[in-house]
Amino acid sequence: MFYRFISQHFASYIEADDDINYAELSDDVMTPEIKDDAIKTKGYFIYPSQLFVNVAKNAHTNEALNTDLAKIFSEIEASANSYPSEKDIKGLFADFDTTSNRLGNMVKDQIEMPHVARSTVY
Repeated sequence: MFYRFISQHFASYIEADDDINYAELSDDVMTPEIKDDAIKTKGYFIYPSQLFVNVAKNAHTNEALNTDLAKIFSEIEASANSYPSEKDIKGLFADFDTTSNRLGNMVKDQIEMPHVARSTVY
């Protein structure tokens, strides 16, 4: 939920009053100047491809989801390096365990809950 919140918050900041959808933009359009300004203002940076909405869109078929999330979280934290917000952002995702195997050893097993478990969740 936290990742979703900061993704939405960041996208809203970039979109401001403009008629754009940040999630639909290519990462390539993010210039170093845009990135620098965003980090100075928001304290961190998230590329469009790293937004929760874009990661969630393909999560059910992404067998590397856990490592992709770990990389995204690391990059969000690293975006603040050498900025005043670094001390606030560093370790932001430290409590997120993207390697937990509680729901299964493989990402596909974690995504596809067994029928019995599904009935108890709903």
